[in-house]
Amino acid sequence: MNKYLIILVFIFSACKYSDKPKHYTGNIIDVDYPSYLSKTDKVYPGARFQIHNQYRDVYFVAQDFEPSSDTSYIYILQDSLVKLAMKQMREPLIESKRNYILPKGYRVCETVFTGTIDAGDESKRLRYIFTTIDAPRHVLHTAGWFFNSKKDLWEKDIRYINNNITIH
Repeated sequence: MNKYLIILVFIFSACKYSDKPKHYTGNIIDVDYPSYLSKTDKVYPGARFQIHNQYRDVYFVAQDFEPSSDTSYIYILQDSLVKLAMKQMREPLIESKRNYILPKGYRVCETVFTGTIDAGDESKRLRYIFTTIDAPRHVLHTAGWFFNSKKDLWEKDIRYINNNITIH
């Protein structure tokens, strides 16, 4: 009986995440992110910052680019990266595009789109949130993605990460 109790306690404690976000501090960015995500280097090799949860199928990466004096640069970069990603999927659909300014004063260009990818014998529809963030010394591109059917669960978390990035 005690053996089963120990196994149950272990299972329940392993599945519980903290409400307190984790924090990452790097050379270019500081960011808070939900505790169910783990830092990795396997999602997008060479990215500045990467987190994921393979069980929940939630992924997020950030990569920095050199800034430009051209004020339209972030929009051109964003459109190029979205088009490149959409070429890799079937039935791509842009759901929304918006531009806004974060409280830190960074200009942000955001595109939300979906697309179907083939995974072995099955196809999955994924939801992507791409943002390009213009800060004084760096331009940061972020990409978060998850199954479209889970947007009510994970979309707010990807937006939380994007809105809590500090760029040095």
